[in-house]
This record gives sequence, structure tokens and C-alpha cells, in this order.
Amino acid sequence: MAAGIYKKFVELLPYPLRLIENPTRTQDVMGPYRELLSEGAREGFTPVILTLTEALLEAMRMNLADWAGCSQEQTDACALTAYTQQLVEKYRSALRGTTTMDIAQQAFTGTHPAAAAALFQGAGGGTS
Repeated sequence: MAAGIYKKFVELLPYPLRLIENPTRTQDVMGPYRELLSEGAREGFTPVILTLTEALLEAMRMNLADWAGCSQEQTDACALTAYTQQLVEKYRSALRGTTTMDIAQQAFTGTHPAAAAALFQGAGGGTS
């Protein structure tokens, strides 16, 4: 079962993947993850842990197909690469000139307006 779904993700994702079959302890997952986290800090990537399911695969293909204007069967690693590059650039553009304080203030204002008003009073703007 795991090998079949893994193969489907390998065909779609244009990234290095590592399958951890039947982990029984937290360390079975977190040990390799920590190694990749250290490597990623040096090499410029962030590892991600995914539980591979048909539902996740279908959701990814559906979103990609909507963006690319094609059927789910036509989605592939090239389309996913283009899609993720576009998303990254969109968010980089949106964040240009934005500070972490601005982002925190916006997040808190949306979820906890009263707390945001108290926390960010005089921190470079109002809470809109």
C-alpha cells in the first residue's frame, strides 16, 4: 500500500522524497527529519513531513488542475514546479517592504483584535 501511493507522489512532486515505511517510534520519523533540517539550513530548503493518502494526492491534483486549466490526469511535476514558483513569487512580492512586526500585527488583528490593540499600540501603526 505505502509503495503504491509513494510512487504516485514521486510522479507528481519534483522534489527529493524519502519514504519512511511503518514508523513505530517518533524517532523513526524525527531522526531523519532533524538530519534533513540541518542539511536544509545549509543548502537552502525546508523538509516537510507528509502523510501520503489518496485524499491528499487528489486535493493536490485538483488544485493544480484548476490552476493549470487541465484535467487532474494531465497534472505532472513540471506543472507543479511552475505553480509553486508562481506562488512563491506572489508571496515574495506581497511581502516586499513588510516587516515581521507588520505580519504579526496583521495576524493578531484578524484573530484577536483586543489583544492586538494592546500588544501593538504604538508599534508603527494602528490595528486595521
